[in-house]
Amino acid sequence: MEEAIPLHAKVSISYPKGELQGACRYCVYREIGYFIGIQFEPGVKWSRKNFKPQHLLDPRRLLVRENPQTADAADPRN
Repeated sequence: MEEAIPLHAKVSISYPKGELQGACRYCVYREIGYFIGIQFEPGVKWSRKNFKPQHLLDPRRLLVRENPQTADAADPRN
């Protein structure tokens, strides 16, 4: 996102096969823009099989696993 969304703001995502409705539960800025968490309304089911936006980002894929050899080389004490 390029702009912040207020907490609890209603959010609607329209796509060719339907619409998902929910509310903003968090909105944080990171280097590449705002990340928002959406809690869907009761009864609303989302599935990657039915809808996967191009900009969907799995935060788990952002985790950087440190390589011990790289860490040692970067340490100025070594």
